[in-house]
Amino acid sequence: MHPTTQVRDLLRPFLMGLHDFGAEALGEHDWVEVVGLEASPHKGSYLLEAELFGRGRTRGVTDIGPRGEHWKVRLDCKDHLSHGFFQDPPAWEDVRAAGNGLTLQLKLWWDTHPPGGGRSADRLA
Repeated sequence: MHPTTQVRDLLRPFLMGLHDFGAEALGEHDWVEVVGLEASPHKGSYLLEAELFGRGRTRGVTDIGPRGEHWKVRLDCKDHLSHGFFQDPPAWEDVRAAGNGLTLQLKLWWDTHPPGGGRSADRLA
């Protein structure tokens, strides 16, 4: 298996899906859904591209609805993927740690992203 495919496939269970990113003002809750994930080599490590949809839930309402934000975010994996990650098979603890670290990096980006996304993201809608 090609290393970029391995990185993407190993991290998918940790990053794909709906993530609770905490409370917003006025009773809304901030949720982000990761709907796409791709990996590519980048400066001796990997660049992970995550496609996101912003979602929200208002207090007392069970539906999670669209918020109108659709992004493609680039995450640098240098700090999260060690050489041990590419052993066959990699240790589950290494994969889990990388997934948790990248989820945190994604949350930090979401909490602080500039309106245009900056160098690390492109707004798709």
